[in-house]
Amino acid sequence: MLQKSYLQEKQEQVAFAELKAKANQTAIHKNLRANSQVQPYTDCYVFYEQNADFAAWLTIPNTKIDYPVMYTPWEPEYYLRRAFDGSYSRSGIPFIGEGGTLDSDCFIIYGHNLKNDTMFSTLESFADLDFWQENPIFTLTTITEQRKYEVFAAVETRVLYQDESGYRPYFQAGTLTKDEFSELVSWLKDNSLYDTPLTIEYGEQILMLITCSYHTDNGRFLVAARRIAEEKE
Repeated sequence: MLQKSYLQEKQEQVAFAELKAKANQTAIHKNLRANSQVQPYTDCYVFYEQNADFAAWLTIPNTKIDYPVMYTPWEPEYYLRRAFDGSYSRSGIPFIGEGGTLDSDCFIIYGHNLKNDTMFSTLESFADLDFWQENPIFTLTTITEQRKYEVFAAVETRVLYQDESGYRPYFQAGTLTKDEFSELVSWLKDNSLYDTPLTIEYGEQILMLITCSYHTDNGRFLVAARRIAEEKE
């Protein structure tokens, strides 16, 4: 059974590599604006053509996180155990969680923490201050743009029991009031494994990356980042 699991995981990683290689070989340029200003689609459009559930491609430097991100609002965990083509997959694919979209005030991307260092296993690299200092920025590439996000907190937490009191950051996806936004940012920074000098302002988008963690029962490791505004020419 262990050998079968290993071979399946290996095949899944090969499939992702082939998927990305196909995109790298495809140059897609389309007119995005009604005013006829030409702006190129990213090569990620080829993924959307193959599967309309594709939302973006997530890449985090100096980790093994380099995967598509899926979005199925009618069943948020649809890709928890599915491959890009919809077949069964033990590893699943990172996906946008319930309540959030790419344009929400806050949205969450979930991924498995596997022992073979695939999916979000290497997300816990952000538990180390030195790693954050050297790799504070990562990218999320949609079919229309490449976004940059800057990490401002790394938290070891857990899923609370239903009758247990306490703050639940994993319920904060979607539209946030100013007070809700401030409460979320305060919780993230107060519970971060280390201090960062970043000040997060209301109106900036927050992206949280969450995976299982084994430091406690129902443990979760959470990385919070703010979207960096594009520089105007």
